[in-house]
Amino acid sequence: MKSLFLICICSFLIINSNHLLSQVEEGENTKIPVIDKAEEPWELREDEEDDEKKNEAHWAGFDIGFGILLNDKFSNEFEDNVYWENEIGKSLTMSFNFFEYKIPIYRHFFGLTTGIGFGFSIFDLKDNYVLAHNADTVYAVNDPIQNYKTNYLSVVHFSIPLLLEFAAKKTSERSFYFSAGVVGSVRVGSSMTLKGKYDNGDKFNNQTISKFQLNPFTVDGVVRTGYYHFGGFVAYNLLPLFKKDKTVPIHPIRFGLSYNF
Repeated sequence: MKSLFLICICSFLIINSNHLLSQVEEGENTKIPVIDKAEEPWELREDEEDDEKKNEAHWAGFDIGFGILLNDKFSNEFEDNVYWENEIGKSLTMSFNFFEYKIPIYRHFFGLTTGIGFGFSIFDLKDNYVLAHNADTVYAVNDPIQNYKTNYLSVVHFSIPLLLEFAAKKTSERSFYFSAGVVGSVRVGSSMTLKGKYDNGDKFNNQTISKFQLNPFTVDGVVRTGYYHFGGFVAYNLLPLFKKDKTVPIHPIRFGLSYNF
């Protein structure tokens, strides 16, 4: 009986050992999927980059509008210096804002927007006034002989904004935005342009390049708002257009439409 019992136990062990060996052999040939850990950081980085791109500002794009010369009482009438009353419909302002960056303050809703812009403003004078200046003053004289089709002062500048911006979404797509703050500018060029015809029918286009006692720096109080790619802006020059004591205080106000990239 004992020998029979031992034979049964040995047979059981041999059968189970063969089964275990077959599983091990099959396991050696089984392909186990391996996750490439190197891919995960790259995918995470792509997601992080997308999040950064989604937090878009609303500065880069084109601005176009009109400008009005105002006195220190916010009026466009200059009683003692009527030559500063400009033709609003011919006084244009345009700018190309080619760089923007937004610093988040609270998620995507609030942020601080800055960037770089390049633009110019044209202030067309009424009647036949022509700018004149010396070391102490700047003014305009009315030409009693020649009629001008256009007689305007143009100012070219680079700008850097500092705006507190609210945006309804991370991306500009189908998003409402509102921003307010200041835009500092440095003048890089200015000129007076006279266009018209002589009595014999010949056309003329005369340009005088000069600083005209203009302030080299300007600071505008700015409000910008809009939806998606389109919006509007208003900018009021907090500093006088010309240097102090060179003429009466003149503060241009500009307004118009904007197209955001």
